[in-house]
Amino acid sequence: MVVLDLGLPPATHDFSEGIALLKEAAKRSALLQCIVLTGQTSSEATLRAIEFGATDFLNKPILPAQLQYSVERAVLYYRKSLQLFKDDKIPLHIVADAAS
Repeated sequence: MVVLDLGLPPATHDFSEGIALLKEAAKRSALLQCIVLTGQTSSEATLRAIEFGATDFLNKPILPAQLQYSVERAVLYYRKSLQLFKDDKIPLHIVADAAS
């Protein structure tokens, strides 16, 4: 599990570095659960994070209970995905663009 801020150096003012890290991490593990916890609030940042595999997207600041709920949900997703792999099934991840 990864908790990721999208505003990473050297481009802390945008989400490009965080998305690049998310894409690379997702390539390395099909079971990755990534919670994005960031101040990057644009709808494009949210859509890109989900497109590249984020389990959840939380805008700063958050309450501890929000993070706890997100972590618990990510653990459930992980367990279900792991079971699907063990059963020789493939978890399906769909991203739809409502503008199309």
